[in-house]
Amino acid sequence: MSDKIDTGEITISCSVCKCDFTPTSWQNKNGKLYPKYRCQKCDRLSASKYSKKNLKIRLLRNMEYAKLFPEKIKARALLRRNLMSGKIIKKPCENCGNKRVHGHHPDYSKPLLVIWLCSKCHVNEHKRLAEKRRIEGGL
Repeated sequence: MSDKIDTGEITISCSVCKCDFTPTSWQNKNGKLYPKYRCQKCDRLSASKYSKKNLKIRLLRNMEYAKLFPEKIKARALLRRNLMSGKIIKKPCENCGNKRVHGHHPDYSKPLLVIWLCSKCHVNEHKRLAEKRRIEGGL
């Protein structure tokens, strides 16, 4: 008889360390599990190794991004400094009330004016804005 309690959740074995874990939402999209899935610990270790191995490439990409979008970099840095100093305090998501939020800048020329959105609502906001641009552009 197994010691495991059936909670109704799927548990799978990590493809690296073979421990059992419950897949996250990105590992279980539309009920289809990805062929190579790792527990959180192994996934972070893999990402860390990749990051160190490809440091120069990442730095070049970051520099290119900064040249293309300097206003975004400045706005994000200013917001981050104000959050760390306590001058600005995060609020719950303006759409759903989730407390894990991102600061969405509707206008980068006003770097401290942000809309607080959870990850899901933030993605939906960018989709809405992309659709609006598509319609306005006549594409």
